[in-house]
Parts: sequence; structure tokens; C-alpha cells
Amino acid sequence: MVTDASITELLGRASSGSRQAEEELLERIYDDLRHIARRQLRSRPSGSTSPATALAHEIYIELVREKPDAWPSRQHFFAAFARALHNHLIDRIRRKAARGRRTSLSTQVPAKAPSLEDDEFVALREHLEQLDRVQPRAAEVFRVHFLTGLTIPEIATTFELGHATVERDLVFARTWLHRKMRPR
Repeated sequence: MVTDASITELLGRASSGSRQAEEELLERIYDDLRHIARRQLRSRPSGSTSPATALAHEIYIELVREKPDAWPSRQHFFAAFARALHNHLIDRIRRKAARGRRTSLSTQVPAKAPSLEDDEFVALREHLEQLDRVQPRAAEVFRVHFLTGLTIPEIATTFELGHATVERDLVFARTWLHRKMRPR
């Protein structure tokens, strides 16, 4: 993952409308975005019709067009990318479900993104939105870890948190989500 502090500066210039900054930003982070997208597509049980490169590019373009001023730093950008990717995959699941394909919901909340069934992925999103209201940082740390596969040290660096804080947030989020997702 790119950790260069100049990413924040490029984000600032891109949000001010600099096409050159947008292009340089994309060049510097594109491999990371493709890696994140590839990881998520591989974790989906039904696979995907879109290659990771196309998905990463599509999400990046959406982010740049919609709210470039919402990323005061590199960590905000990667969190926004993870959230946009999650939303995109949820939209795909909902379109597929509308065509009549259904899956069952299990009780596991994994530490990393294995193959979740479609209903599980949608339920996870709903519970993460609830967790956002209870403990927003823990929800964001879990989301970034789960969706992008960042390690604890990478998350600590990205969010400028201590390793122990990231670990506590992940434990809290996993426990909270497990309790919400288990059958009653």
C-alpha cells in the first residue's frame, strides 16, 4: 500500500480540480486499488463478470467525480474506496437477488474476507451501518481490514493509530458483528 505523504497533497490538488494531480494520484495508487478489487472479487462465491482492473477503475472514477473534497488524507481516500467497493458489490448482489437467485445466511463473521454468501454480505453491510452509529472508528477499521485486506500495522499507519488500538477495534467489531449476525 502506498504510504507516501505526498498522496495527501495529490488528493488536495485533485479536489481542487487539477487533472494532472488526478492522473498522478491514479498512477501512484492504481496497483493498490486493483489488488483490493481483485481480493474482493476472488472472495465472492459466484465470481464476477468484471475484471479487477475494470472494477478498480470504475470505483476510482466514481469517487473522483462525486466527492474528491471528502478525502483530507490518504486514509480517508482508502476508506472511501473500501466503502464504495462494498456498496458496488452489494448493488450487484441485490440485482442478482432481484433476478430470483437466493442464498442462505450463516452465523460466522470472519476476520478476513473469505467467500461470504450474498445474503451474508448484505447482512454484514447492514450491521456495519449499525456499528457505524455505535463505534464509528471500529466499524471503519473492520471495513478496511475486511474489504482491503490491510494488516494491522498497515491500518495503524494509514489511520495513524497504535497497533493495540487497531487490534482492540477489530476485536470489538468482530464480537459486535458476530452477536448481531448469529441466529436467535
